[in-house]
Amino acid sequence: MGISMNKTGPAAEPIPALACWVSKQALVVGRKRRHSTRSWFRRLFVDKPEPKPAAEPGMEKLVLCAGMQRSGSTWLFNVLRYCYMNAGYKTYSDHPDDYDPSVPAYVHVLKLHRYHPDYHASADYVFSTYRDVRDAVASKMRRNLIKHTTEAAVKSALQMINEECLPWHPYANLEVRYEDMIKDRPAVVEAVIRALGLKGVNAAEVNRDVEKLRMMALGGRDRTTQLWPDHVTDGRVGSFKGTLSPEAVCAIEEVAGDWLTEHGYPVPASPKPEA
Repeated sequence: MGISMNKTGPAAEPIPALACWVSKQALVVGRKRRHSTRSWFRRLFVDKPEPKPAAEPGMEKLVLCAGMQRSGSTWLFNVLRYCYMNAGYKTYSDHPDDYDPSVPAYVHVLKLHRYHPDYHASADYVFSTYRDVRDAVASKMRRNLIKHTTEAAVKSALQMINEECLPWHPYANLEVRYEDMIKDRPAVVEAVIRALGLKGVNAAEVNRDVEKLRMMALGGRDRTTQLWPDHVTDGRVGSFKGTLSPEAVCAIEEVAGDWLTEHGYPVPASPKPEA
């Protein structure tokens, strides 16, 4: 299983950029954030019965759900929320852009991607996710978050590895592989509960609660769950073969081949295009 426990270790070396394609400027995707809709759906699927407050004021925990975009981080984020909620703790969840650290709750759960030293320094737990970067790039293309070009594909792959994956690795209490989420979600939930040290939390119930979120009717990004109306695309393993061009696949494998191999992903995944 690709779930790994980690806490300390040397910082990982970034993969060199492809000089002719990749600039140092980070890829920024602007998205208008709108709060969502339908309070009755929220009461049914998101909110829990009256939780117990924090044991002592000022002793709130900060839990980070970090890692690669399009790698199941939102699913893991909601698993973390429900683990604490189902244990009876008042829980506040948000994105760093909207985060209010003064909100009274036993635990604050934040979802972010790029490494942020200030949040890392304040965190009690760090969880991260990763995925075959070719599939992650393809997922971003399907959502039109990046251009449908080889250059954009390579730039995005390097950005996700160097800024969203490798920096978190030495500090993650638990790293979760996307392919394991797809294969056995209850087992991943069990691993999360163990990493948090929570008692009396039923993994099957947490998994069911998170799955119910798929039924929510959203008009925009939901701050509590961090879900979008078009959040899930083709989540199959290897779906990049139907999205990326052969040239893009080969270019990603050229610059990220070592990372792919080290994380158990086959390289090459497809024949090189003819000259």
